[in-house]
Amino acid sequence: LFRSRDTGNLATILASQVSDAVRSVDDIINDVQDRVLQQDIATEEAFRHLMDTEFGHKLLKSKADRVPLVEVITLLDLNGDAIATSAQWPHRQLNPADRDYFHAAKESTTRELYVSFPAERRLVGTPAVFFSKAIRSYTGQIIGVVSIGSPISGLRNIYSSVKLLGNWSFTLNRSDGTILARFPEEHFKLGQQMQIGRAHV
Repeated sequence: LFRSRDTGNLATILASQVSDAVRSVDDIINDVQDRVLQQDIATEEAFRHLMDTEFGHKLLKSKADRVPLVEVITLLDLNGDAIATSAQWPHRQLNPADRDYFHAAKESTTRELYVSFPAERRLVGTPAVFFSKAIRSYTGQIIGVVSIGSPISGLRNIYSSVKLLGNWSFTLNRSDGTILARFPEEHFKLGQQMQIGRAHV
């Protein structure tokens, strides 16, 4: 009984930490959206003109530097071509138009944050989860996509405190059961799904 209660309490604490981390990511995306609205940008071309600059890079880098979970922020046009990135200026050529997070944001009819399937970052080869959302003009038209890459190691570190409490393991997954991170990570396969009905955090 006590172990069950302790498990429930710890799961609640860890879930709250994950929620806070994701909220910080969403806040960054909303900040970028607000900057677009402040500039009265109405078209994809105007969005590129503003952000495909050193100013755009510095803006994204300043936001990435303040949130440990954020590895890279990227702005994309509607073809999937990179407009700006927090990683460097000038930015390298990149087009993730075939990735689920780009399509989900571009085709979204809501303003909800999308959480991707786990995938490797193409430029560096490390496993990551991508958060994305459409960028809209003041008229409501979609003029681009913003994505934030978070290393799976960073998500897993949220759970690493459980190692101090003995033989515990925790799994972070999407609502469809896709595993995003696990601690400890043994038997973890990138993108695998948990069995329906199995308990998880």
